[in-house]
Amino acid sequence: MFSMKTLRLGIAGCGLFTQMIGIPAMKKIRNIEVTALCDINEERLRKSNRLAKSARIYTNYSEFLADSAVDAVYICTPPEYHYGMMLDAIGAEKHILCEKPLTVSYEQALDIKDRLDGSIVLMPSHNYSYAPCLDLASASIQNGAIGDILHIDNTFDININFWQSFSKHQFHPEYGGALYDHFPHVVYTIFPFAGRIKEIENVKLERSRRGVNDLVSLNGVTDRGISYSLRASWRSMLPKWKMDIVGTDGKINIDPRGNFHWITVKNSAGKVIYKKRGKSRLEQFLSYHLTYKNQFEDFVQAVLDRGETRVTFGDSVETMRVIDRVAAANKRLVKPRIVIDDLVYNDSAFGTIDRLIDRFQIDFRDKNVLLKPNMLGPWKPEKGVTTHPVVVEAVKRAVEKRGGKVTVGDNPGTGSYGRSDSSAEATGIKTASGKSWRELGLNPVKVSVSSKHFKELIVSSEVMDADILINIPKFKTHTLTTITGSIKNMFGILVGGQKMNVHSTCPSPDVFADALVDIYLVRKPDLTILDAGTVMEGNGPTTGTLRTVNKVIASDDGVAVDAVMAAMIGVRPDDIAMLKAAAAKDAGETDIENMDITGSMPKIGKFKLPPGILKSGFIGAIVNKFMGSFLNKPYFVIDKKRCEQCGVCVKHCPRQAIQLKPFPVVKRKNCIGCYCCFELCPHEAIRLGNPMVSLANTGK
Repeated sequence: MFSMKTLRLGIAGCGLFTQMIGIPAMKKIRNIEVTALCDINEERLRKSNRLAKSARIYTNYSEFLADSAVDAVYICTPPEYHYGMMLDAIGAEKHILCEKPLTVSYEQALDIKDRLDGSIVLMPSHNYSYAPCLDLASASIQNGAIGDILHIDNTFDININFWQSFSKHQFHPEYGGALYDHFPHVVYTIFPFAGRIKEIENVKLERSRRGVNDLVSLNGVTDRGISYSLRASWRSMLPKWKMDIVGTDGKINIDPRGNFHWITVKNSAGKVIYKKRGKSRLEQFLSYHLTYKNQFEDFVQAVLDRGETRVTFGDSVETMRVIDRVAAANKRLVKPRIVIDDLVYNDSAFGTIDRLIDRFQIDFRDKNVLLKPNMLGPWKPEKGVTTHPVVVEAVKRAVEKRGGKVTVGDNPGTGSYGRSDSSAEATGIKTASGKSWRELGLNPVKVSVSSKHFKELIVSSEVMDADILINIPKFKTHTLTTITGSIKNMFGILVGGQKMNVHSTCPSPDVFADALVDIYLVRKPDLTILDAGTVMEGNGPTTGTLRTVNKVIASDDGVAVDAVMAAMIGVRPDDIAMLKAAAAKDAGETDIENMDITGSMPKIGKFKLPPGILKSGFIGAIVNKFMGSFLNKPYFVIDKKRCEQCGVCVKHCPRQAIQLKPFPVVKRKNCIGCYCCFELCPHEAIRLGNPMVSLANTGK
């Protein structure tokens, strides 16, 4: 791409790390020139530019990438920004050096990998791979000093309080702690000696009073059959790193951090056969940027000569795979927080929501916040079908009070591209939203989906672009999914005919429930606030009976909210296909015993579920075996007094099982039981009848 003798580098992120280590290390390299700096903080820019000298400064990343004098970018921002910034840099055809961890998930790392075509050098900043002691250890092993490697023990301890003043991102509630900060170092430094990690066992995570993991440990076996033990902690008074490589004929001890040249090689009898100490610890600390200098030289050389870097992109992908596995274990150990409070649909609702949002300590300042209510169709608030407008307005006000930039929108089932205004008007949600209301169907985007049911879906761009997504579902039953809450409400991120396509692709209740969880995982809500002021039982989600509960339920785990809903109506999570699928996919917590619940969780006595057949016991097994497929399919009855022959049911049937003659007639053999007609009829003219009737009347 470039023909040059000097690499012109732009640095994105100008914190103290850049000032103390990044730029000083680059100054020691003759064929690198810092030509541009980018940061949202102008004071940090000025301080960094005093070191870089004569670099152009930017507060806008897009303008920074558009600078033709920037050949490559060094991304030094907090981890949660790496993925998006790398995507933009790839689009701008810039070479990339990115700080660790490269991304905050294995999925993001794989997506970046798929976008690389070989024209761009993308190198993860695994600086300790360039510690001289690792080279010395590798040379000793190649010379046969310790025989074949059997085991590696890698432990990195540090006192994080020493660094806190300029590393606030390390305490990020989701992407901070030792897991995302120091643990990557102990993972990638074993790769040259042991290969990729194959088996992970005995994961141990412990949390500090600051709310993040301050200790991570695990062991297992690599793909070369070498056992390992890894540990990273923030609990040591002094920083120390001990890496032991045990072989059949001896042992190597190295300290990649305390002294980059520190290595001891012993034979099987314990006799020292090689030892090097290098500089004193004081001298070593003062030249802390040594590994970064070596790393920058490797990156520059790879770009200028179009060669390979010592640290590969694959190293970082593998590191993120391990972190994801450990993070999954972490999520099972940390109880999700559930807050239940009283809710009345009047002026007091704002105080309730305001108090509730405070409990989750989300930073909304200058963030784009999307509120996603349940707006199934043009039903008035008193029908209890949609999220009450009082709740929507209260959430909007609470977020704006905290500096958030609010957008409110949904894709109701009765609309397609850009046709949600009538539903928003009828439900009162448009009035409650004011100028924040948007039609989410106007700007669809295609997204890749990790699902066995479909590879990609068309989703509202506002959902994917939001910095913070707040899901505001309604507490209701649903004839297809038993309940509809957080998971089901995210079905509304799909645009236009995508909902019908999903129903058609996934016709059975269990398969549809599994697909709903996949859609929920496309963009997990950052906060879920469930409207349980009035709840619907029976033939939900549109024609059931309303009951007053006067509660609101909130959590940063939407799956847990649905599990609480199930508990309140006396249903086990395992009996709800959506929650069973969510548990299998590790999408959230479904066990009430593993939740931190604040507030009273009322039991709603004699709650009526949607009509269905017996699903358990001996009789249920017999009935399901011989008549299950027939009885599980709904039998719809048309109320001709209510029906206005509008054709909504015909339009939204994914299998064209309905015809107007002149009233709707359902061809039951074509029906897949998606309940779209039942849900979306604006006149409540479609009701559920007795399936046994269809033995005499097939619906033809």
